[in-house]
Amino acid sequence: KLPTSSVPVNVYRGFKGSVFNEIQSLKDKKEELIWHAFSSCTLNQKVLNESSPFLGKKEKTICLIKSISGRNIKSLSVVE
Repeated sequence: KLPTSSVPVNVYRGFKGSVFNEIQSLKDKKEELIWHAFSSCTLNQKVLNESSPFLGKKEKTICLIKSISGRNIKSLSVVE
């Protein structure tokens, strides 16, 4: 088992394209958006900057997630 974080941690997750309109629509309807799982998050927002090989240089969405029960799997990742 991987240990959980003992304190809340901010992690970042990026998506190609914009989901602003979809999120704004849910907010206007006072509805919640729930993602049950996130993968491929990073502790370093700079990884998701304009030159990111994962998201490219076009429009993107970057989410800030306040994780309270995440697991750090950096030692198992092939990507630094």
